[in-house]
Amino acid sequence: MVQSKAIESHEKTISYFNSVIADESVDNEKLKGWMKAKLPNLNSHLMAAQGLKIPEQALNIQQ
Repeated sequence: MVQSKAIESHEKTISYFNSVIADESVDNEKLKGWMKAKLPNLNSHLMAAQGLKIPEQALNIQQ
């Protein structure tokens, strides 16, 4: 559950960033440049989240 939330969150953020970058109606190049610069780190975090092995006892912690 924790892992899936981390993966989902990163996937949504990456998708959003890519949609803004590709959107020609958004003319804020500074924002698009910032988003482009953040994508490699977001992709790295996504790959790390996809590879996480979360111990069962950690998943039983009440939130």
